[in-house]
Amino acid sequence: MAFYFDRAGVLRLREWDRYSWLIHGWGTRRRPDPSPARTPALTLRQIHSAIVRVAGDGGVKGDALLASRPGELVGIKTADCLPVLVADTRRRVVAAIHAGWRGMARRVVEKAVGEMRRHYGSAPGDLRAAIGPGIRACCYEVGPEVLEEFACQFVDAARFCRGDTSNPALIMLPRQHLTGGHALMRNLSSDRSRVDLAEAARAQLEAAGLAPARIDDSALCTACDLERFYSYRKEKDAAGRMVAVIGLRA
Repeated sequence: MAFYFDRAGVLRLREWDRYSWLIHGWGTRRRPDPSPARTPALTLRQIHSAIVRVAGDGGVKGDALLASRPGELVGIKTADCLPVLVADTRRRVVAAIHAGWRGMARRVVEKAVGEMRRHYGSAPGDLRAAIGPGIRACCYEVGPEVLEEFACQFVDAARFCRGDTSNPALIMLPRQHLTGGHALMRNLSSDRSRVDLAEAARAQLEAAGLAPARIDDSALCTACDLERFYSYRKEKDAAGRMVAVIGLRA
């Protein structure tokens, strides 16, 4: 298995363990913040945006953080939103991305990779990405406003937006007509649909140039596994937060 839980209860990616310079991990209920004791992770005030910050630039709001200096550790907090980590294994640059549906609709994952290229010259062939625990399509029902937001922004939205097709009606928004996109399906008797955030993240990573083989997905659903993860959808205000961290050893 590519992902595993270590003795402290932190989720890790086995493939990344071979990079001696890299620190990484996804927090769980057992250990919400996997940051090393002497190296607290730098975090942001997350606002469900596509704002990408560079560690040390003075920004306090945003939803993605980049780091490149030895001893720097960056992190994002989640309790259903997807924690996506990216590492440039050649230039030793990393990114931690908070990807809820609003940030995803604004292409936060794709923009974070773009900022890695802009600031550090990262090449897609040198990047590896990992999608941590988050709410999955099995548990993530959304209203029509969410479906339509994705439909307006992505011509391939049908790849990760799903409606109950037992009694379907086609919806083709104006932008899709112009770009040749596919209609999404919505049940005539229901206004509920599902969004696969992990597939949306994968689509953005691929659009940024990453090969599918360089994208790992934990396939873990926070709402399905309350024994190991926090879920805001299931627990509301009682839900804690888990930190996903990535950085460079000093």
